[in-house]
Amino acid sequence: MRKTHLIPTLLLVLATSTACEIFEDRSPENLFLKMSGDPGASVQLMMSTEFIAGVNEVGMTEVKVFRSDTIVIALPVDTVISISRYNQFLLEATPFSADTMNVSVRIDVDTRKQLDESGDIFRINPWRYVYVFNQPVTRSVEIII
Repeated sequence: MRKTHLIPTLLLVLATSTACEIFEDRSPENLFLKMSGDPGASVQLMMSTEFIAGVNEVGMTEVKVFRSDTIVIALPVDTVISISRYNQFLLEATPFSADTMNVSVRIDVDTRKQLDESGDIFRINPWRYVYVFNQPVTRSVEIII
């Protein structure tokens, strides 16, 4: 007779623990950026959290930037950016002291890996990355001025 009471109790515990995940806030807090390459090589980074982005009819993500910060920094880069206010991030990387540069980039949002790739970046065609929480974007990015 005791076993019949155990099953409804287990079902209630299981349903309650699963339902808690529904109410969990997964809004991003921080973006972790790591960029490496030739030590000491300079790269120009344009970063923004204040923009709008959308995918156009040909599959390109178009970004209209309202406010950004541009810095020139020596590799390696290892920084944390708060994205809790706007839940989005734009990065444009351009070699500063050469026409081309080989870099490795890793981007995590909180504990979730978003990007881990290596390759060449070019002065005439900067490397761009867009993250927007709960909105699909493509890797093909155009910045509209």
